[in-house]
Amino acid sequence: MLANLQKYIFDHQLLVEGQKILLTVSGGIDSMVMAHLLAQLPVSFAVAHCNFGLRGTESDADEIFVRDYAQQNQLPFFVKRFDTKCFATENNFSIQLAARDLRYVWFEELIAKEGFDAYATAHNFDDQTETFFINLLRGTGIAGLQGIKPYNGNCIRPLLFATRAQIVDYAFRNNIAYRDDSSNQKDDYLRNRLRHHVLPALRESSDRFESGFKSTFGILKQTHDFIDDEINRRRSLMMKKEGDYTLIRLSYLRQEAHQHFVLFELLKPFGFNHSTINDILKNIDSTESRHFLSASHRLTLDREHLVMMPLTNQEDSSDFFYIKKEDVQMRYPLKLRYSVIPRQELRLKKSADIAQLDYHKLQFQLTLRKWQSGDYFYPLGMRGRKKLSDFITDQKMTAIEKQNLWVILSGGHIVWVVGHRIDERYKVSSATQKVFVVELES
Repeated sequence: MLANLQKYIFDHQLLVEGQKILLTVSGGIDSMVMAHLLAQLPVSFAVAHCNFGLRGTESDADEIFVRDYAQQNQLPFFVKRFDTKCFATENNFSIQLAARDLRYVWFEELIAKEGFDAYATAHNFDDQTETFFINLLRGTGIAGLQGIKPYNGNCIRPLLFATRAQIVDYAFRNNIAYRDDSSNQKDDYLRNRLRHHVLPALRESSDRFESGFKSTFGILKQTHDFIDDEINRRRSLMMKKEGDYTLIRLSYLRQEAHQHFVLFELLKPFGFNHSTINDILKNIDSTESRHFLSASHRLTLDREHLVMMPLTNQEDSSDFFYIKKEDVQMRYPLKLRYSVIPRQELRLKKSADIAQLDYHKLQFQLTLRKWQSGDYFYPLGMRGRKKLSDFITDQKMTAIEKQNLWVILSGGHIVWVVGHRIDERYKVSSATQKVFVVELES
């Protein structure tokens, strides 16, 4: 096991002799085996433990266990207690997502404050395969199918080479003490259901389960690297920086056999999503100037170029306002209140002042702005799209109403003409799991 760890670290250049590493230790078998193994390498390390307060006395016992381990081995020890449930409620996060955000923010703060070179988590090969299936079920590209990476920024994962069975065997043979997390035995979360039911069935069906997946992950990485190289080559051909502007040459884009994929990869770093890319390509031969927005950039469709520039501070403060996942209300320029509720708790309301939208179809952060010439949407109840100017005429709005008309956008798409109509594409359906509710208050 130690030899395999050393090879994995060398192959991925995770550690260098003499580095100072922060080990994130929960007290479970994975993190205790990681600590035991890294103690045999020429690196110095400290121990960090998160107490999320989710299992009462059991969480406190975990903290005491890890603290005792650090003291017995004369290791620096850091601990932080979180009110995870409160943070999750305030930010409309799941408990899992809340705990993830809290711990990673704290780890980053620790390495910056204490001068660590990196922090290590005890993710293993089974976590890798579970993440593969989770991302597959949610819908993802090649990057997502690669699952967990050996390193990401300041985070290293030295145990990714080892299966959970190998970790358990190593702990048994070396008499390593650890704590069992009772929540891991429940089927409340998708990861646990995969762990308890799906992956064991796959292992029974093939004795090449681990080797097959390791080979697949290697192929996916090579494929991803090749695509990255090709996209970078196209980026150098198609994109040109001129001051604050970035120009994308339409003559090159029109020659691409896979326009959507290439344009998405070029624009992804600027926050543009797939649906906005579809809209851009639908209008690529239009003679009218069109504008598309992400959370950070404005893209204008010109005759010869796509012209992109960052949204300015002036735009942010006077023309554009943003709705983040964690927000619960806005007081200016409109009084809006937001909430996220499960589909089964929803009572559909036919009110022009309430928008009930499919949460998982939205790309946060959302944008609130005044309507613009050229805007269009798919009014609820209609199949086709409609120019917003025509909608305004049909609604017989006064000049004052027209002047004060606001829209909310997701990835450049209008999802709600505030106080009037939502977009058909974002309505609540039988497939909706969560509902994002926006209420306009008087």
